[in-house]
Amino acid sequence: LFFFFFKQKTAYEIYQCDWSSDVCSSDLATEILERKEEFLRVIGPTFGRLESGYIAPIVNRVFGLMKRAGAFAPPPEILRDRRITFAFDSPVSQARKQIEALAVRGALEQAAPFLEINPAAVDLINSEEAVRTIFAANGADGLLLGEDALMRIRAARQVAQVTEVVSDVVADAVGGAE
Repeated sequence: LFFFFFKQKTAYEIYQCDWSSDVCSSDLATEILERKEEFLRVIGPTFGRLESGYIAPIVNRVFGLMKRAGAFAPPPEILRDRRITFAFDSPVSQARKQIEALAVRGALEQAAPFLEINPAAVDLINSEEAVRTIFAANGADGLLLGEDALMRIRAARQVAQVTEVVSDVVADAVGGAE
């Protein structure tokens, strides 16, 4: 009779892993991705039904009761007479986002050698969407700028670039005239 004992790594031991090692980082990332995908295949449908059939009606009911009881301050003008719905960010949806972010990272890592050969191929990648996906998967999408702020920054950058070009042209014209 033989007994075999296998020690499973704790999260701390995994964190302490030598991330410069190709074996550790790539194998671990692949294993994590595979385990999360398996988790979603097994638990996803059940958890989705639980959210839509049990949690959502309870949250909506409690919100409605609290609203009628005056537990909330009056809504801003823009929200008056509008129906409020809730979106759940469940562990399953978070796992899906993380898998998507890992897929983006993996795709970029696999594409890197080709992008070195042909830098123009970078034009195929929607880098802004990739960044948004990665930030959302890590719960940091609130750190990203909205479209209005992004447009203002880009417009200011474009004005600065045009101003620099014009000042260079004027400097060359003045320097050439002397």
